[in-house]
Amino acid sequence: MGDSDLNELLRKAEQMAADVEGNGELPQVERNLRQILDGSNEIWSQMTQTGSQDNQVQAHLLLGSKGIDLQQISQKLNSLSTRRTFEPLDPIADTDIPSFLKNEKENAILSIIEQVHRDTFEQNRAQTLEHILGEWKQMRTEIMNSMTAPSGELVDLRGTPQRTKIAGSITTNLTNVEAAYAKELQNYNEHVLKGISRPSLFVCFAKAAETFNDKKIVDMWQMVKSMVELPPVPGGDQIKSRTSTIVEQKIVSLARKYLEGRYKEFMNAIVNENLAQAKRGGIPGTLPLVKSFVDRPLWPLVYYCIRAGDLKAALQCINQCGEAFHEFRTALEEAIQDPHRRPSPRSEATLKLHYRTRKISESYYHAHEQPLLYFSMLFLTGQFESAIEFLARGAGAKHLCHAVHLAAAMHEHSLLATSQSVVSPLMSVDPADKHPAKRLNFARLILLYVKRFEASDPKETLQYLFLLRSMKDPYDRNMFAASVAEMVVESPVNNRSLLVGKLDKDRRLPGLVDQFQINTEDIINISAETLYKRGILEDAIMMYDLAGNHEKVLSLICVLLAQIVSQRTSPGSLRSRLQVLSADISSRYQGLPIQAPAELVASFYTLRDLMVFFDQFHNEQYQNALRTIAESKLLPLNVREVDERVTALKHVSPEVSGTLADVLLATMTILYRQYQKLKSSDPGDEIAREQQLKDLRQQARALTSFAGTLPYRMPNETNSKLVQMEILMH
Repeated sequence: MGDSDLNELLRKAEQMAADVEGNGELPQVERNLRQILDGSNEIWSQMTQTGSQDNQVQAHLLLGSKGIDLQQISQKLNSLSTRRTFEPLDPIADTDIPSFLKNEKENAILSIIEQVHRDTFEQNRAQTLEHILGEWKQMRTEIMNSMTAPSGELVDLRGTPQRTKIAGSITTNLTNVEAAYAKELQNYNEHVLKGISRPSLFVCFAKAAETFNDKKIVDMWQMVKSMVELPPVPGGDQIKSRTSTIVEQKIVSLARKYLEGRYKEFMNAIVNENLAQAKRGGIPGTLPLVKSFVDRPLWPLVYYCIRAGDLKAALQCINQCGEAFHEFRTALEEAIQDPHRRPSPRSEATLKLHYRTRKISESYYHAHEQPLLYFSMLFLTGQFESAIEFLARGAGAKHLCHAVHLAAAMHEHSLLATSQSVVSPLMSVDPADKHPAKRLNFARLILLYVKRFEASDPKETLQYLFLLRSMKDPYDRNMFAASVAEMVVESPVNNRSLLVGKLDKDRRLPGLVDQFQINTEDIINISAETLYKRGILEDAIMMYDLAGNHEKVLSLICVLLAQIVSQRTSPGSLRSRLQVLSADISSRYQGLPIQAPAELVASFYTLRDLMVFFDQFHNEQYQNALRTIAESKLLPLNVREVDERVTALKHVSPEVSGTLADVLLATMTILYRQYQKLKSSDPGDEIAREQQLKDLRQQARALTSFAGTLPYRMPNETNSKLVQMEILMH
């Protein structure tokens, strides 16, 4: 069984070997390795060519369906060459001097262009960041102003003033209290301007307070009057003066004297309310008053006499006790004999400790419930600036008006410590000052106060701004002039004329500012510069015109006219306003020596004539328009004039040259419409008609030649329209 299986396997193996050796019908072919390699390469080349042809066929089918010739594309791609770009040029041998110089020149030009691009980008970036930062600072200042001292713009239904009518005709935003204070301040400023003896603002404002029917405000001004009898320091530092030992003792003495007098008034009031019980009698003096107030025993009598400031009455009480209390009697006698005697070192230290205990919590005194009480505590301890600042913001800024006028009085009498800079916060601390002295930004306080009524009461606003005449702004300008200039910028046109005057022919009529003995032209120039920087060019032109700055007036009005000269006029539009303004300027400048470059003056008159031209064009007054453009000598209406007009353009300002495209199109449109009208008109004198058509074609040809030879590039759309209309005229 095993042998048969092996035989069967052997038979099958022999059969397979015979099949491999090719013992069939085909002849057996034997190849060496070289022949096998050649055959393989031949088969591979045939397969590659077939695949490439198939790919080409497929590409032709794909691109041919889209209408693209593959063979033509291949030829174009092969013919392309790399163009020169702004890359650095290849170095050239030094022996080739012309090529070397050309290469250096081109490299220098390219480097300059690249540097200008970088500088322009950086300058634009810096200006953008500066503008954004300026807006942020302005917004931050407004927010801080609102937080430190609320103005009338904040919503406060209890304290919002009502518009008041005076004499039935004039409307004001001032309340009766504010109007009374403003009247006294105006009277004081008149004395200052006339150079005569000035009244005391403390007395003036205290007099005005008597009309308010508010005893607390009257008492406040009485306290202020008693505390300001300090030696003024007009040119010195108030903080250094106030922290000196002599002034500190003076402040304590004045405060003690005021409190003693107030307590005496209090006892008088109590006794007068209870005359039957007090049994005072008719004897004058402190001792009978104290006896009526407390009567007995001894020490309350002595205490109240001392508190009322009458040491002699206290000594009289001690003397009635015989020889007792010898030590206390001796102390009182010494105090009576030498009221200015210096206290002992221990008592002096205690006095200074109490005096310098500045920072007492507002919540301890319930300051916002009793603002005048906390204000009195601060003021009596010599913290004038802190007292004014609290009075301005305490109790919802209810007493802001009184705080402002108290600050004004103290500033005019050289008793207020002001901030080193007018841009500081309302309250600031100078590291060089003794702790805990503070400084008040008086300028900020005044500007916050007048912000609410400067539009409705400009005359009163100027009176308050005049208080800033001795200060400087961050640009070293007079703070009064700078503040009035900002007020002029923010005011409507009518108020501007009221403030700085208006033009009458060739001179300026005075305004309210002129009465304050200040150079009004400086204020006008500051206002004009501010308007120009803010991009309010139309108002800036009026202010520069008021200041007599002809060059700025003509420069800015040319910039605006160039932007709107080709537009249609509509009522109330910028174009209509500028047209009136330019006509007024040209009439006033006629016959005057204009202080501006001749090129600028010529540009202004050219743009003014172009406004007339475009008005005639839009109104289809074609003959008048052609006459206007011919008189301007800006465009050639004859081929012989082309070179002359092109040469004249070299002296034309950019504002005028920027309008050439619109002027050319409008002029060509006029010629084309006249050509169409003449072409479609009824036949008459054929010879004259042909001559007119020929003249129109020559004028159109002159315009296209002029546009083609300009020294700068015209818009492609303009050139195409000009050529198209000229072709249609043939």
